[in-house]
Amino acid sequence: LLIARAVLKKSAPADDKSELSRYLSGVKDFTPAKEFMGVDGTSGIALDERARKICLIGKNGNFSSRVFSHQEILSSEIAEDGVQIVKYSRRSMVEDSIREEQPAEQPDESDGSEWGAEEQAAFQNAPATVKKITLHVMVADTQNPNHAVTFSNSEFERGSVNHNISLAAARQWHSRLCILMQQADNEAEIAASQGEICRESPYVADEINKLAELMKSGFITEEEFNLQKGKLLRGS
Repeated sequence: LLIARAVLKKSAPADDKSELSRYLSGVKDFTPAKEFMGVDGTSGIALDERARKICLIGKNGNFSSRVFSHQEILSSEIAEDGVQIVKYSRRSMVEDSIREEQPAEQPDESDGSEWGAEEQAAFQNAPATVKKITLHVMVADTQNPNHAVTFSNSEFERGSVNHNISLAAARQWHSRLCILMQQADNEAEIAASQGEICRESPYVADEINKLAELMKSGFITEEEFNLQKGKLLRGS
């Protein structure tokens, strides 16, 4: 297990990690809760959980960074040797994923046993070894919309401990991004429905706004919000 964990650490020694942490501490309006520097040392990603922001990190001698809100994350995908294996996109985007994954707080370390027939066949026919695992993130930046972070850059046997650990780490970050995108979609849906209501009934719109604030603050769940919203819309 110690050898396997070294897969993710061997290209990011303690000094490099400290350097990244020091750099992120100086990024304006961003408080990192989690961070990862790719094993090739050229790119990374960090998450501000409280503000629901991500920081896309580059390194070409010196660090560079770009910060985006959860609403500006457009898609996330994982590729093995350049072949997409999973993708999740904002509902507002045209989706062309091979297999769309629903958000999950924990990474799915499935070996393919829970996939459908097509995915099972693809998994069984995949090459025996994997050389590179990459997380691709698309953001709302017309100048530079794509960002890639490498989680494995060594050839491993598919399904081996080293391969599984690298893939699980990539999937964990992918899942975090999925959750942020789903939250952004839910907020957009609420805003759209409130816009329609506002034109018809200012009172109902105001009440739904109050419920939305309660949900964002954690006082009520999304299910409770939808229930009360439905009652307001029905006038009951």
